[in-house]
Amino acid sequence: MLGTGLAAVLATAVGARGGLGGPALAVLALAPLALADPLAALVGALQRRGALADAEARIDAVLTAPVPADPADPLPVPAPVRNLEVDALTAG
Repeated sequence: MLGTGLAAVLATAVGARGGLGGPALAVLALAPLALADPLAALVGALQRRGALADAEARIDAVLTAPVPADPADPLPVPAPVRNLEVDALTAG
């Protein structure tokens, strides 16, 4: 926060010394304050860049893996269960 305030003060001083006045000087003074939040989010994004590269490598490995072939002699589909009986069932 100190850096943002210092940048705003320096921008105001540079603008005033350069002959700016009125709205232009106000924009120059408030620009560092307006950019503080978006630029602070970039720090976190850059810190997570390595994790994103790892995730991308895992996704690429899945997408480029060979598709398994169907078995030559597949098992038949099991018969459906129509009735189910349970004696002395305890849950929990």
